[in-house]
Amino acid sequence: MGGQHSLINSLEKEVWLSQRFDPTAFAKANLSAKWLGWRKGPVMEPLYGQLALLRSPGCKEDGLFSQQQAFGLPFMHGFNLLKNKVKVAGEQLDKTQLEAYLDLAFSEGQSFVILQDPDGNAFVKVWQAAEQTSPLRLAPEGWNLLNLNLDKAFQVRLTGIVQQLETLQGDVFLGPLPADFKPLNYAHKEA
Repeated sequence: MGGQHSLINSLEKEVWLSQRFDPTAFAKANLSAKWLGWRKGPVMEPLYGQLALLRSPGCKEDGLFSQQQAFGLPFMHGFNLLKNKVKVAGEQLDKTQLEAYLDLAFSEGQSFVILQDPDGNAFVKVWQAAEQTSPLRLAPEGWNLLNLNLDKAFQVRLTGIVQQLETLQGDVFLGPLPADFKPLNYAHKEA
């Protein structure tokens, strides 16, 4: 699957995702003064089988995208940051509200990690930091972490306002998943 690059425009509150993984070009990218307010996001390892952006934020119909070339790499406008990070779960998670339009697909046999908040909302792990050495193994108090193996393919559409939860270790979860989602209908717990 390779890694995922992102450019974050802090002034416009936009996240642009690379369409091609090129670690050398991304490492050499120098955000000069003309890139005021922009920063490179960390390189993330995708944990899904496939991510399909349905449209870029600001576009009125599926299939319409904002794109740009930067540092010899193609980028697509993937998310808008609606609310800045806030600490939750006793300072163990950062929660960010996004505007996003995407389909996530996970393949049969794939590892599948779900984090449930105290209200029962489920979030699926989609990325982890490329240099991560110790992924989240225990959920914060009052939360539930399920490490599963998929028995059948799973696909979810997240559109409009989406919550992103990020752990101190660099795990990134998106959701909430639909209220009727039952993880054990798709997967079994890891041994």
